[in-house]
Amino acid sequence: MITGIKSIDHRAATRTLYELEGTTPRGERIAVEFTACTNDGSKHSLPIIWHEAGYTADVLPSYWAVDVYATDSAGCWGRYNPTTKLHESGKRLVLDFDWMLPATNENRDKILAEIIRRANKED
Repeated sequence: MITGIKSIDHRAATRTLYELEGTTPRGERIAVEFTACTNDGSKHSLPIIWHEAGYTADVLPSYWAVDVYATDSAGCWGRYNPTTKLHESGKRLVLDFDWMLPATNENRDKILAEIIRRANKED
């Protein structure tokens, strides 16, 4: 069972890797990388494009880009990430805008808690 954070590696001012303690019920080790992205205000900024397309209610001032690495004896997999979901076609991943949150410590903790919940879920 994943029980919490084992180590934290601040890779850059806006990028941090969290290694989680324990394993999932499937025996996977989990690492999560958070990158804080900011809205530069240009017309090509993703938060502005998302808002104009109707994906977000407001223009986000920043957001978390999240990568989750689930490693087992067969390799490393991208699993348990709440910021992505399977497209309705079932053929690709797309952003889950319910989890595209401003890049604050509180929201990082919320996303991390959801990753831990999903990773610990029994099949």
